[in-house]
Amino acid sequence: MAFSNFCLFFYKSWQDSEPLASLPLLGYRVAPAALSEVNKELVFKLSYKSHVYFFRAESSYTFGRWLEVLSLVTDEDV
Repeated sequence: MAFSNFCLFFYKSWQDSEPLASLPLLGYRVAPAALSEVNKELVFKLSYKSHVYFFRAESSYTFGRWLEVLSLVTDEDV
């Protein structure tokens, strides 16, 4: 997953040069996910109307960085 120009890009592997999909983030809200929602730690969610996407970070550091960066370009919930 990569972030650029207010959009998340999804890749099958780190070696791919073309993304499989993209998600424009304008209008989305970012927030940490509750354990009751996903039963995992280090998960944040992006939501817009009835669309909700959950993402899990590899570490506490990357979790914090994703929330920090995404909160700058979304309707901040953090």
